[in-house]
This record gives sequence, structure tokens and C-alpha cells, in this order.
Amino acid sequence: MYMSPNKYVKVPFTQVNNIHWAIDQSGLPFRTDLEVMESLTRQFERADKLSGCDQGSGHDSFLKLIHVSHTIEAPQYWWLQFMRYSFHDIGSSQSKMHKIHEMNIRESCTPDTKLNQIETLELLIDNYKTGERKVTRDELMANVPMGLKLTAGVTTNYLQLKTIYNQRRMHPLQAWQEYCDWIQRLPHSEWITGEE
Repeated sequence: MYMSPNKYVKVPFTQVNNIHWAIDQSGLPFRTDLEVMESLTRQFERADKLSGCDQGSGHDSFLKLIHVSHTIEAPQYWWLQFMRYSFHDIGSSQSKMHKIHEMNIRESCTPDTKLNQIETLELLIDNYKTGERKVTRDELMANVPMGLKLTAGVTTNYLQLKTIYNQRRMHPLQAWQEYCDWIQRLPHSEWITGEE
């Protein structure tokens, strides 16, 4: 478990599964005798070679077999971009709809969130709770700052992280840089990043 010191994206839980099985399976195209086990050295040499192929060529498809489960805390604007990737699965996530009126908004927003946005939402939440002025859930949702951080449990795989890393490593948002930094700390991240 690794807790990052990041300001925008934190990944407090990570679990990587199936590395050795995926490496073994990468040799199936050229195996005739499935009972004969290759040496680990040979398997890792093949994995290094296959993972370094051109993106989209299909030779690195064994990376799909390496599953990554992780918890991500990130601002709403990052989640909107992350959701464009269709190859992850979100098992559970925080609910603004159900819990916005109980959240500590000041602590839940990124440091760049403007104070007037936070205060506006806090006033709406106060009115919602006290009934001083009729505030609907729609009004609460419409005034949540994009800098509000939400947490979700996500599953994906190394091949999909390779796509994300290649597309987002040079992204101007610090949040993506922090997520890519996390990717670099995964076991055998060189298969994702192409870096030693």
C-alpha cells in the first residue's frame, strides 16, 4: 500500500494480480508442448520484448492479463477525463448525490478551488439542512466546484494503463502527472512506460 503526497490525485490502495501467469501465457503462440515449462529468465525476456512493441500492434496483448485494482481520489474535472477511457471498471464510488450535504467541503476540494465557490456551496448546504431557504438537490449538485475530490475503486489492466500513460504523460494538468507517477511505481512498470 502506498499513500502518495500528491495534491490532486492520490492512490491509497493498489493491488496487482497475475503477473507471472500473464508472462507464462505470452508464450502460448509458439508452444506445442504445454507441459514443458520455460525458464523464468526466458519468460521475462519475452515479456520485455513483447511489451516494447508498437502500441496497437497487438503483440503486447499479454499485458491485458495483468489486473490492477486501485482506489483513486481525484477532482471531478480529472474524473471526467478518466471516464473517456472505456476499459476500466468502477466498482464503487463516493456519492455526491447522497453525501454532499455531509462532506467537509473545504477539506474535500483541491487547493486551487476558489474560496467563493466553496462558500457558495457551504451556504447552499446550510440552507438545505436548516430549511431556511428551499434548496433542492439539483441546486446543490449544480453548484459543486469541479475541484471537489471524489474517491472510487477502479479495476483495469497493464495494457490499458500503457495507453493512458502514453496519452497523458505530457498532459498539462498536474493531476495526470501524479497519476502517471503512480503508474511508474507499479511492478514491472517498464512494460507500461517503455522506460527502464
